[in-house]
Amino acid sequence: MTFVIAGLLCTLSTGCQPQTTSGTPEKQMTEKPIELTISELLLRARSALEAGEIESARRTIDDLLIQHPNDSLVRLTAAEIYLKDNRNQEAIELLTSLIDQSDVAGEAATLLAKTLRGEGEPRESLRVLRTAMTVAPRNIELRRELWNDLNRNGLRQEASQHADLLCTLGVADRIELVSLLQRNLSYPVLVSEESTPDGFFNEGLGKARWLYTGHRFPEALDELSDHYSPDQVDQASKAFLGRLLIETQQYEKFPDWFATCNAETQTHNDFWGALGGYCLDEHEYEAAARALLEALIRDPTDELSAHRLAKVFDSLGRSEDAKQARHRAILIVQLKNKVQELSRTAANGSDDALITTVAETLLELGRPFESLNWNIQKSSS
Repeated sequence: MTFVIAGLLCTLSTGCQPQTTSGTPEKQMTEKPIELTISELLLRARSALEAGEIESARRTIDDLLIQHPNDSLVRLTAAEIYLKDNRNQEAIELLTSLIDQSDVAGEAATLLAKTLRGEGEPRESLRVLRTAMTVAPRNIELRRELWNDLNRNGLRQEASQHADLLCTLGVADRIELVSLLQRNLSYPVLVSEESTPDGFFNEGLGKARWLYTGHRFPEALDELSDHYSPDQVDQASKAFLGRLLIETQQYEKFPDWFATCNAETQTHNDFWGALGGYCLDEHEYEAAARALLEALIRDPTDELSAHRLAKVFDSLGRSEDAKQARHRAILIVQLKNKVQELSRTAANGSDDALITTVAETLLELGRPFESLNWNIQKSSS
Protein backbone atom coordinates (compact mmCIF):
# COMPACT_ATOMS: atom_id res chain seq x y z
CA MET A 1 0.00 0.00 0.00
CA THR A 2 2.86 2.36 0.82
CA PHE A 3 4.30 1.90 -2.65
CA VAL A 4 0.95 2.61 -4.34
CA ILE A 5 0.43 5.85 -2.37
CA ALA A 6 4.00 6.98 -3.06
CA GLY A 7 3.48 6.36 -6.72
CA LEU A 8 0.22 8.33 -6.76
CA LEU A 9 1.81 11.27 -4.96
CA CYS A 10 4.68 11.30 -7.45
CA THR A 11 2.25 11.45 -10.34
CA LEU A 12 0.37 14.38 -8.84
CA SER A 13 3.49 16.37 -8.03
CA THR A 14 4.89 18.96 -10.48
CA GLY A 15 8.33 17.48 -10.60
CA CYS A 16 7.37 13.94 -11.49
CA GLN A 17 5.92 12.81 -14.88
CA PRO A 18 4.73 9.31 -15.75
CA GLN A 19 7.04 7.42 -18.10
CA THR A 20 5.65 5.87 -21.29
CA THR A 21 7.02 2.95 -23.20
CA SER A 22 7.94 2.97 -26.89
CA GLY A 23 4.88 0.94 -27.74
CA THR A 24 2.24 3.36 -26.47
CA PRO A 25 -0.28 5.04 -28.86
CA GLU A 26 1.21 8.50 -28.06
CA LYS A 27 4.57 7.45 -29.55
CA GLN A 28 2.95 5.82 -32.58
CA MET A 29 0.92 8.99 -33.38
CA THR A 30 4.03 11.16 -33.57
CA GLU A 31 5.67 8.70 -35.98
CA LYS A 32 2.72 8.41 -38.43
CA PRO A 33 3.82 9.63 -41.91
CA ILE A 34 2.27 12.88 -43.15
CA GLU A 35 -0.01 12.34 -46.16
CA LEU A 36 0.66 14.75 -49.05
CA THR A 37 -2.08 16.25 -51.20
CA ILE A 38 -2.33 15.67 -54.96
CA SER A 39 -0.94 19.15 -55.56
CA GLU A 40 2.06 18.52 -53.32
CA LEU A 41 2.80 15.19 -54.99
CA LEU A 42 2.48 16.77 -58.44
CA LEU A 43 4.90 19.46 -57.35
CA ARG A 44 7.30 16.79 -56.14
CA ALA A 45 7.06 14.96 -59.48
CA ARG A 46 7.61 18.14 -61.49
CA SER A 47 10.55 19.19 -59.31
CA ALA A 48 12.17 15.82 -59.88
CA LEU A 49 11.51 16.11 -63.61
CA GLU A 50 13.10 19.57 -63.79
CA ALA A 51 16.09 18.30 -61.82
CA GLY A 52 16.55 15.49 -64.34
CA GLU A 53 15.60 12.84 -61.79
CA ILE A 54 13.37 10.96 -64.23
CA GLU A 55 13.19 7.72 -62.24
CA SER A 56 12.02 9.54 -59.09
CA ALA A 57 9.50 11.57 -61.07
CA ARG A 58 8.15 8.45 -62.73
CA ARG A 59 7.71 6.58 -59.44
CA THR A 60 5.81 9.49 -57.93
CA ILE A 61 3.53 9.97 -60.93
CA ASP A 62 2.89 6.23 -61.33
CA ASP A 63 1.62 6.09 -57.74
CA LEU A 64 -0.57 9.13 -58.39
CA LEU A 65 -2.01 7.56 -61.53
CA ILE A 66 -3.00 4.48 -59.56
CA GLN A 67 -4.72 6.57 -56.87
CA HIS A 68 -6.23 9.22 -59.16
CA PRO A 69 -6.49 7.73 -62.68
CA ASN A 70 -9.06 10.30 -63.89
CA ASP A 71 -7.43 13.48 -62.62
CA SER A 72 -6.58 15.59 -65.68
CA LEU A 73 -3.54 17.32 -64.13
CA VAL A 74 -2.13 13.97 -62.99
CA ARG A 75 -2.53 12.56 -66.51
CA LEU A 76 -0.99 15.64 -68.11
CA THR A 77 2.02 15.53 -65.77
CA ALA A 78 2.38 11.81 -66.37
CA ALA A 79 2.49 12.42 -70.12
CA GLU A 80 5.25 15.01 -69.72
CA ILE A 81 7.29 12.63 -67.59
CA TYR A 82 6.74 9.69 -69.93
CA LEU A 83 7.97 11.74 -72.87
CA LYS A 84 11.20 12.45 -70.99
CA ASP A 85 11.38 8.75 -70.18
CA ASN A 86 11.05 7.83 -73.90
CA ARG A 87 7.66 6.24 -73.33
CA ASN A 88 6.14 8.17 -76.20
CA GLN A 89 3.24 5.87 -77.02
CA GLU A 90 1.96 5.91 -73.43
CA ALA A 91 2.30 9.71 -73.42
CA ILE A 92 0.41 10.02 -76.70
CA GLU A 93 -2.44 7.90 -75.33
CA LEU A 94 -2.69 10.03 -72.19
CA LEU A 95 -2.58 13.32 -74.11
CA THR A 96 -5.15 12.10 -76.65
CA SER A 97 -7.55 11.43 -73.78
CA LEU A 98 -7.16 15.01 -72.56
CA ILE A 99 -7.77 17.16 -75.64
CA ASP A 100 -11.51 17.27 -74.93
CA GLN A 101 -10.95 18.36 -71.30
CA SER A 102 -11.41 22.14 -71.28
CA ASP A 103 -9.17 22.73 -68.23
CA VAL A 104 -6.09 21.19 -69.86
CA ALA A 105 -7.03 21.01 -73.56
CA GLY A 106 -4.62 23.74 -74.61
CA GLU A 107 -1.55 22.35 -72.85
CA ALA A 108 -2.36 18.75 -73.79
CA ALA A 109 -3.01 19.54 -77.45
CA THR A 110 0.13 21.67 -77.80
CA LEU A 111 2.31 18.95 -76.28
CA LEU A 112 0.59 16.23 -78.28
CA ALA A 113 0.95 18.18 -81.54
CA LYS A 114 4.69 18.66 -80.99
CA THR A 115 5.07 14.97 -80.19
CA LEU A 116 3.16 13.90 -83.29
CA ARG A 117 5.25 16.19 -85.48
CA GLY A 118 8.35 14.55 -84.02
CA GLU A 119 6.82 11.17 -84.87
CA GLY A 120 6.31 12.24 -88.49
CA GLU A 121 2.55 12.82 -88.21
CA PRO A 122 2.01 16.45 -89.33
CA ARG A 123 -1.59 15.93 -90.48
CA GLU A 124 -2.53 14.32 -87.17
CA SER A 125 -0.85 17.19 -85.32
CA LEU A 126 -3.02 19.69 -87.16
CA ARG A 127 -6.19 17.65 -86.49
CA VAL A 128 -5.43 17.59 -82.76
CA LEU A 129 -4.98 21.36 -82.57
CA ARG A 130 -8.16 22.04 -84.53
CA THR A 131 -10.13 19.72 -82.24
CA ALA A 132 -8.75 21.32 -79.08
CA MET A 133 -9.54 24.79 -80.45
CA THR A 134 -13.23 23.90 -80.51
CA VAL A 135 -13.00 22.80 -76.86
CA ALA A 136 -11.00 25.81 -75.63
CA PRO A 137 -11.71 28.65 -78.09
CA ARG A 138 -10.55 31.33 -75.64
CA ASN A 139 -7.12 29.82 -75.15
CA ILE A 140 -4.81 32.37 -76.82
CA GLU A 141 -1.65 30.25 -76.65
CA LEU A 142 -3.47 27.30 -78.21
CA ARG A 143 -4.71 29.54 -81.02
CA ARG A 144 -1.14 30.70 -81.61
CA GLU A 145 0.10 27.12 -81.75
CA LEU A 146 -2.62 26.31 -84.29
CA TRP A 147 -1.66 29.42 -86.28
CA ASN A 148 1.94 28.20 -86.39
CA ASP A 149 0.91 24.72 -87.51
CA LEU A 150 -1.35 26.08 -90.25
CA ASN A 151 1.56 28.15 -91.56
CA ARG A 152 3.77 25.06 -91.62
CA ASN A 153 1.19 23.34 -93.78
CA GLY A 154 0.78 26.27 -96.19
CA LEU A 155 -2.79 26.91 -95.02
CA ARG A 156 -2.32 30.65 -95.00
CA GLN A 157 -5.96 31.67 -95.41
CA GLU A 158 -7.03 29.66 -92.36
CA ALA A 159 -4.00 30.86 -90.39
CA SER A 160 -4.87 34.47 -91.23
CA GLN A 161 -8.39 33.98 -89.92
CA HIS A 162 -6.94 33.11 -86.51
CA ALA A 163 -4.56 36.08 -86.64
CA ASP A 164 -7.53 38.29 -87.58
CA LEU A 165 -9.35 37.11 -84.47
CA LEU A 166 -6.33 37.97 -82.35
CA CYS A 167 -6.47 41.43 -83.92
CA THR A 168 -10.14 41.73 -83.02
CA LEU A 169 -9.24 40.87 -79.41
CA GLY A 170 -6.41 43.41 -79.47
CA VAL A 171 -3.73 40.82 -78.59
CA ALA A 172 -2.03 40.20 -81.95
CA ASP A 173 1.75 40.34 -81.64
CA ARG A 174 4.26 41.74 -84.12
CA ILE A 175 4.87 38.43 -85.91
CA GLU A 176 1.17 37.79 -86.47
CA LEU A 177 0.62 41.34 -87.71
CA VAL A 178 3.47 41.05 -90.21
CA SER A 179 2.04 37.78 -91.51
CA LEU A 180 -1.27 39.48 -92.30
CA LEU A 181 0.36 41.88 -94.75
CA GLN A 182 0.73 39.08 -97.35
CA ARG A 183 -1.77 36.37 -96.63
CA ASN A 184 -1.47 34.09 -99.65
CA LEU A 185 2.32 33.89 -99.38
CA SER A 186 4.20 31.57 -97.05
CA TYR A 187 5.09 32.67 -93.55
CA PRO A 188 7.78 33.03 -92.49
CA VAL A 189 9.32 34.13 -95.78
CA LEU A 190 12.83 32.73 -96.22
CA VAL A 191 14.87 34.94 -98.50
CA SER A 192 18.52 33.94 -98.15
CA GLU A 193 20.05 31.58 -100.69
CA GLU A 194 21.21 29.18 -97.98
CA SER A 195 17.79 28.97 -96.34
CA THR A 196 15.94 25.69 -96.57
CA PRO A 197 12.18 25.30 -96.10
CA ASP A 198 12.48 21.89 -94.43
CA GLY A 199 12.61 23.30 -90.91
CA PHE A 200 9.68 25.64 -91.51
CA PHE A 201 7.22 23.93 -93.83
CA ASN A 202 5.75 20.48 -94.33
CA GLU A 203 5.87 18.70 -97.66
CA GLY A 204 3.19 19.35 -100.23
CA LEU A 205 1.21 22.56 -99.86
CA GLY A 206 3.58 24.00 -97.24
CA LYS A 207 6.71 23.82 -99.40
CA ALA A 208 4.75 24.56 -102.58
CA ARG A 209 3.50 27.84 -101.18
CA TRP A 210 7.04 28.77 -100.13
CA LEU A 211 8.24 28.15 -103.70
CA TYR A 212 5.28 30.17 -105.01
CA THR A 213 6.28 33.03 -102.72
CA GLY A 214 9.65 33.09 -104.46
CA HIS A 215 7.91 33.15 -107.88
CA ARG A 216 9.22 29.64 -108.56
CA PHE A 217 5.88 28.60 -110.01
CA PRO A 218 6.92 25.46 -111.99
CA GLU A 219 8.79 24.10 -108.95
CA ALA A 220 5.81 24.85 -106.74
CA LEU A 221 3.56 22.92 -109.12
CA ASP A 222 5.96 19.95 -109.09
CA GLU A 223 6.11 19.95 -105.28
CA LEU A 224 2.33 20.06 -104.94
CA SER A 225 1.81 17.44 -107.66
CA ASP A 226 4.24 15.04 -105.98
CA HIS A 227 2.02 14.99 -102.88
CA TYR A 228 -1.34 15.33 -104.62
CA SER A 229 -3.87 12.51 -104.57
CA PRO A 230 -7.26 13.39 -106.12
CA ASP A 231 -9.07 11.05 -103.72
CA GLN A 232 -7.42 12.31 -100.53
CA VAL A 233 -6.39 15.89 -101.27
CA ASP A 234 -7.67 18.69 -99.05
CA GLN A 235 -9.59 21.48 -100.75
CA ALA A 236 -6.95 24.10 -99.92
CA SER A 237 -4.40 22.14 -101.94
CA LYS A 238 -6.89 21.66 -104.76
CA ALA A 239 -7.57 25.40 -104.88
CA PHE A 240 -3.85 26.15 -104.91
CA LEU A 241 -3.33 23.71 -107.77
CA GLY A 242 -5.70 25.82 -109.87
CA ARG A 243 -3.72 28.93 -108.95
CA LEU A 244 -0.46 27.27 -110.05
CA LEU A 245 -1.97 26.11 -113.35
CA ILE A 246 -2.75 29.75 -114.15
CA GLU A 247 0.62 31.10 -113.04
CA THR A 248 2.40 28.47 -115.18
CA GLN A 249 0.00 29.28 -118.05
CA GLN A 250 -1.27 25.72 -118.34
CA TYR A 251 -4.72 26.95 -119.34
CA GLU A 252 -5.56 23.76 -121.23
CA LYS A 253 -5.58 21.82 -117.94
CA PHE A 254 -7.82 24.31 -116.19
CA PRO A 255 -11.27 22.95 -117.28
CA ASP A 256 -10.47 19.46 -115.97
CA TRP A 257 -9.28 20.92 -112.66
CA PHE A 258 -12.37 23.13 -112.43
CA ALA A 259 -14.64 20.11 -112.87
CA THR A 260 -13.24 18.53 -109.69
CA CYS A 261 -13.93 21.56 -107.48
CA ASN A 262 -16.83 21.72 -105.04
CA ALA A 263 -18.44 24.20 -102.66
CA GLU A 264 -15.61 23.79 -100.14
CA THR A 265 -13.00 24.54 -102.78
CA GLN A 266 -14.85 27.78 -103.46
CA THR A 267 -14.28 29.01 -99.92
CA HIS A 268 -10.59 29.53 -100.79
CA ASN A 269 -9.07 32.68 -102.23
CA ASP A 270 -6.85 30.59 -104.52
CA PHE A 271 -9.90 29.14 -106.29
CA TRP A 272 -11.29 32.56 -107.18
CA GLY A 273 -7.86 33.96 -108.04
CA ALA A 274 -7.32 31.06 -110.44
CA LEU A 275 -10.78 31.41 -111.96
CA GLY A 276 -10.31 35.15 -112.40
CA GLY A 277 -6.99 34.63 -114.15
CA TYR A 278 -8.50 32.04 -116.48
CA CYS A 279 -11.52 34.19 -117.36
CA LEU A 280 -9.23 37.14 -118.06
CA ASP A 281 -7.20 35.04 -120.49
CA GLU A 282 -10.45 33.94 -122.14
CA HIS A 283 -11.61 37.58 -122.42
CA GLU A 284 -14.61 36.83 -120.24
CA TYR A 285 -14.26 40.14 -118.44
CA GLU A 286 -17.52 40.24 -116.49
CA ALA A 287 -16.90 36.77 -115.09
CA ALA A 288 -13.27 37.70 -114.42
CA ALA A 289 -14.30 40.81 -112.46
CA ARG A 290 -16.69 38.83 -110.28
CA ALA A 291 -14.11 36.08 -109.58
CA LEU A 292 -11.30 38.51 -108.77
CA LEU A 293 -13.52 40.49 -106.41
CA GLU A 294 -14.39 37.24 -104.64
CA ALA A 295 -10.66 36.49 -104.36
CA LEU A 296 -9.96 39.88 -102.78
CA ILE A 297 -12.84 39.53 -100.33
CA ARG A 298 -11.20 36.35 -99.01
CA ASP A 299 -7.69 37.78 -99.15
CA PRO A 300 -7.34 41.57 -99.31
CA THR A 301 -3.58 41.18 -99.82
CA ASP A 302 -3.81 39.19 -103.07
CA GLU A 303 -1.48 41.29 -105.22
CA LEU A 304 -1.95 39.32 -108.46
CA SER A 305 -5.74 39.46 -108.27
CA ALA A 306 -5.66 43.19 -107.52
CA HIS A 307 -3.52 43.92 -110.60
CA ARG A 308 -5.68 41.67 -112.78
CA LEU A 309 -8.84 43.37 -111.55
CA ALA A 310 -7.47 46.74 -112.73
CA LYS A 311 -6.84 45.22 -116.18
CA VAL A 312 -10.35 43.78 -116.28
CA PHE A 313 -11.95 47.14 -115.45
CA ASP A 314 -9.85 48.76 -118.18
CA SER A 315 -11.11 46.16 -120.66
CA LEU A 316 -14.70 46.85 -119.54
CA GLY A 317 -14.23 50.59 -120.06
CA ARG A 318 -14.70 51.27 -116.35
CA SER A 319 -11.78 53.68 -116.04
CA GLU A 320 -12.61 55.04 -112.58
CA ASP A 321 -12.96 51.52 -111.16
CA ALA A 322 -9.70 50.59 -112.86
CA LYS A 323 -8.00 53.58 -111.25
CA GLN A 324 -9.24 52.59 -107.79
CA ALA A 325 -8.24 48.97 -108.29
CA ARG A 326 -4.77 49.99 -109.45
CA HIS A 327 -4.34 52.29 -106.45
CA ARG A 328 -5.36 49.46 -104.14
CA ALA A 329 -2.86 47.14 -105.81
CA ILE A 330 -0.10 49.70 -105.27
CA LEU A 331 -0.94 49.98 -101.56
CA ILE A 332 -0.88 46.18 -101.25
CA VAL A 333 2.58 46.09 -102.82
CA GLN A 334 3.81 48.89 -100.57
CA LEU A 335 2.78 46.94 -97.48
CA LYS A 336 4.31 43.76 -98.87
CA ASN A 337 7.60 45.57 -99.44
CA LYS A 338 7.67 46.63 -95.78
CA VAL A 339 7.58 43.05 -94.45
CA GLN A 340 11.36 42.61 -94.39
CA GLU A 341 11.92 46.06 -92.91
CA LEU A 342 9.33 45.41 -90.20
CA SER A 343 10.97 42.09 -89.38
CA ARG A 344 14.35 43.77 -89.00
CA THR A 345 13.10 46.60 -86.80
CA ALA A 346 11.32 44.08 -84.57
CA ALA A 347 14.73 42.80 -83.51
CA ASN A 348 16.18 46.25 -82.95
CA GLY A 349 13.22 47.97 -81.32
CA SER A 350 10.11 49.44 -82.85
CA ASP A 351 10.28 52.08 -85.55
CA ASP A 352 7.38 54.37 -84.72
CA ALA A 353 7.47 56.24 -88.03
CA LEU A 354 7.33 53.00 -90.00
CA ILE A 355 4.52 51.64 -87.85
CA THR A 356 2.54 54.85 -88.33
CA THR A 357 2.84 54.52 -92.12
CA VAL A 358 1.72 50.89 -92.02
CA ALA A 359 -1.23 51.68 -89.73
CA GLU A 360 -2.39 54.55 -91.94
CA THR A 361 -2.13 52.45 -95.10
CA LEU A 362 -4.14 49.64 -93.51
CA LEU A 363 -6.81 52.11 -92.49
CA GLU A 364 -7.03 53.37 -96.08
CA LEU A 365 -7.42 49.78 -97.25
CA GLY A 366 -10.36 49.30 -94.84
CA ARG A 367 -8.57 47.05 -92.34
CA PRO A 368 -9.13 48.92 -89.05
CA PHE A 369 -8.35 46.11 -86.60
CA GLU A 370 -4.92 45.53 -88.10
CA SER A 371 -4.31 49.28 -88.04
CA LEU A 372 -5.32 49.47 -84.38
CA ASN A 373 -3.06 46.59 -83.38
CA TRP A 374 -0.09 48.17 -85.15
CA ASN A 375 -0.71 51.36 -83.21
CA ILE A 376 -0.78 49.32 -80.00
CA GLN A 377 2.64 47.99 -80.97
CA LYS A 378 3.90 51.52 -81.32
CA SER A 379 2.56 52.80 -78.01
CA SER A 380 3.87 49.77 -76.12
CA SER A 381 7.36 49.92 -77.59
